[in-house]
Amino acid sequence: MRRVCDLSSVITIINYPFLERKEAAERQQAKVASKKAESLAARKRAAETAEAQQRRVQTIRSEAFSAARKGDAVKVRKAVWEENVDAAGGEIKPGCETYVNRLPEDPKETLLHIATQQSDVDLVEWLDAHSQSRCFNYRCHELINPF
Repeated sequence: MRRVCDLSSVITIINYPFLERKEAAERQQAKVASKKAESLAARKRAAETAEAQQRRVQTIRSEAFSAARKGDAVKVRKAVWEENVDAAGGEIKPGCETYVNRLPEDPKETLLHIATQQSDVDLVEWLDAHSQSRCFNYRCHELINPF
Protein backbone atom coordinates (compact mmCIF):
# COMPACT_ATOMS: atom_id res chain seq x y z
CA MET A 1 0.00 0.00 0.00
CA ARG A 2 1.22 3.25 -0.98
CA ARG A 3 0.40 6.33 0.99
CA VAL A 4 -0.42 9.45 -0.85
CA CYS A 5 0.03 12.81 0.84
CA ASP A 6 -0.40 16.16 -0.62
CA LEU A 7 2.18 18.90 -0.73
CA SER A 8 0.33 21.25 1.60
CA SER A 9 0.39 18.80 4.50
CA VAL A 10 4.12 18.24 4.02
CA ILE A 11 4.73 22.02 4.07
CA THR A 12 2.59 22.36 7.20
CA ILE A 13 4.55 19.64 8.97
CA ILE A 14 7.85 21.24 7.96
CA ASN A 15 6.74 24.77 8.90
CA TYR A 16 5.09 23.79 12.20
CA PRO A 17 8.15 24.59 14.43
CA PHE A 18 8.61 27.89 12.60
CA LEU A 19 4.97 28.84 13.15
CA GLU A 20 5.19 27.89 16.82
CA ARG A 21 8.27 30.12 17.29
CA LYS A 22 6.56 32.97 15.45
CA GLU A 23 3.47 32.73 17.66
CA ALA A 24 5.64 32.61 20.78
CA ALA A 25 7.51 35.73 19.63
CA GLU A 26 4.19 37.51 18.99
CA ARG A 27 2.94 36.56 22.48
CA GLN A 28 6.20 37.85 23.99
CA GLN A 29 5.89 41.15 22.10
CA ALA A 30 2.29 41.53 23.25
CA LYS A 31 3.36 40.86 26.84
CA VAL A 32 6.15 43.47 26.64
CA ALA A 33 3.75 46.01 25.11
CA SER A 34 1.23 45.32 27.86
CA LYS A 35 3.83 45.82 30.59
CA LYS A 36 4.99 49.07 28.96
CA ALA A 37 1.42 50.34 28.88
CA GLU A 38 0.88 49.39 32.53
CA SER A 39 4.14 51.10 33.51
CA LEU A 40 3.22 54.25 31.60
CA ALA A 41 -0.23 54.32 33.20
CA ALA A 42 1.28 53.84 36.68
CA ARG A 43 3.74 56.71 36.10
CA LYS A 44 0.91 58.92 34.88
CA ARG A 45 -1.21 58.10 37.96
CA ALA A 46 1.76 58.80 40.23
CA ALA A 47 2.38 62.16 38.56
CA GLU A 48 -1.30 63.09 38.86
CA THR A 49 -1.31 62.07 42.53
CA ALA A 50 1.80 64.11 43.26
CA GLU A 51 0.34 67.12 41.47
CA ALA A 52 -2.93 66.83 43.39
CA GLN A 53 -1.03 66.57 46.67
CA GLN A 54 1.09 69.63 45.86
CA ARG A 55 -2.03 71.56 44.86
CA ARG A 56 -3.76 70.56 48.13
CA VAL A 57 -0.72 71.52 50.26
CA GLN A 58 -0.41 74.90 48.56
CA THR A 59 -4.15 75.57 48.91
CA ILE A 60 -4.04 74.82 52.64
CA ARG A 61 -0.94 77.00 52.98
CA SER A 62 -2.53 79.92 51.12
CA GLU A 63 -5.70 79.61 53.21
CA ALA A 64 -3.61 79.77 56.40
CA PHE A 65 -1.87 82.92 55.21
CA SER A 66 -5.18 84.44 54.20
CA ALA A 67 -6.59 83.65 57.64
CA ALA A 68 -3.53 85.25 59.26
CA ARG A 69 -4.05 88.41 57.23
CA LYS A 70 -7.71 88.49 58.34
CA GLY A 71 -6.66 87.99 61.97
CA ASP A 72 -8.23 84.52 62.34
CA ALA A 73 -5.79 82.95 64.82
CA VAL A 74 -7.91 79.79 65.23
CA LYS A 75 -7.58 78.88 61.53
CA VAL A 76 -3.85 79.65 61.59
CA ARG A 77 -3.30 77.44 64.64
CA LYS A 78 -5.34 74.65 63.07
CA ALA A 79 -3.33 74.86 59.84
CA VAL A 80 0.00 74.78 61.66
CA TRP A 81 -1.02 72.10 64.16
CA GLU A 82 -3.21 69.78 62.07
CA GLU A 83 -2.18 70.45 58.48
CA ASN A 84 1.59 70.82 59.13
CA VAL A 85 1.92 74.29 57.65
CA ASP A 86 5.40 75.59 58.43
CA ALA A 87 5.05 78.84 60.36
CA ALA A 88 8.60 79.88 59.48
CA GLY A 89 8.28 79.46 55.71
CA GLY A 90 6.88 81.80 53.08
CA GLU A 91 3.41 81.53 51.61
CA ILE A 92 4.52 79.78 48.43
CA LYS A 93 5.99 76.37 49.04
CA PRO A 94 8.96 75.63 46.75
CA GLY A 95 7.78 73.69 43.71
CA CYS A 96 4.15 74.79 44.11
CA GLU A 97 4.36 78.17 42.37
CA THR A 98 2.01 77.10 39.58
CA TYR A 99 -0.81 76.38 42.04
CA VAL A 100 -0.98 79.90 43.47
CA ASN A 101 -3.89 82.02 42.27
CA ARG A 102 -2.57 85.36 43.49
CA LEU A 103 1.12 85.94 44.19
CA PRO A 104 1.86 87.59 47.54
CA GLU A 105 3.52 91.00 47.68
CA ASP A 106 6.41 89.58 49.72
CA PRO A 107 7.01 85.88 48.95
CA LYS A 108 9.26 85.49 52.00
CA GLU A 109 6.69 86.88 54.44
CA THR A 110 5.92 84.24 57.08
CA LEU A 111 2.95 83.65 59.35
CA LEU A 112 5.07 85.05 62.17
CA HIS A 113 5.62 88.27 60.21
CA ILE A 114 1.88 88.63 59.57
CA ALA A 115 0.98 87.93 63.20
CA THR A 116 3.54 90.53 64.28
CA GLN A 117 2.07 93.10 61.88
CA GLN A 118 -1.39 92.31 63.27
CA SER A 119 0.01 92.81 66.84
CA ASP A 120 -1.36 89.44 67.92
CA VAL A 121 1.03 88.63 70.78
CA ASP A 122 -0.62 85.31 71.66
CA LEU A 123 -0.37 84.06 68.08
CA VAL A 124 3.24 85.28 67.77
CA GLU A 125 4.23 83.33 70.91
CA TRP A 126 2.29 80.26 69.76
CA LEU A 127 3.85 80.34 66.27
CA ASP A 128 7.30 80.79 67.79
CA ALA A 129 6.74 77.78 70.02
CA HIS A 130 5.40 75.64 67.15
CA SER A 131 7.76 76.68 64.38
CA GLN A 132 9.31 73.74 62.48
CA SER A 133 12.51 75.63 61.81
CA ARG A 134 13.72 75.58 65.41
CA CYS A 135 16.57 73.20 66.14
CA PHE A 136 16.05 71.95 69.67
CA ASN A 137 17.44 68.75 71.12
CA TYR A 138 14.86 67.54 73.63
CA ARG A 139 17.19 64.94 75.15
CA CYS A 140 19.88 67.42 76.08
CA HIS A 141 17.57 70.45 76.48
CA GLU A 142 19.91 72.68 74.62
CA LEU A 143 19.82 74.46 71.31
CA ILE A 144 21.80 72.83 68.54
CA ASN A 145 23.88 74.98 66.26
CA PRO A 146 23.00 73.77 62.73
CA PHE A 147 26.27 75.12 61.33
